[in-house]
Amino acid sequence: MTPGRSRGTRRICVREDLPFMDLAGKYAEEIPFHSPLEPIDETHRRGIGVGGDDA
Repeated sequence: MTPGRSRGTRRICVREDLPFMDLAGKYAEEIPFHSPLEPIDETHRRGIGVGGDDA
């Protein structure tokens, strides 16, 4: 087991943008919640630690 990780910790990532990000980028000036979509998309692509000390 990797130090600093507890059992059951896993990383889930898909390495692709969310399906609507092209449209969100195209209409960014018209979408009031565009700013929070970018970190959500990055987390979707890069993954997030689930269950463990860094969760």
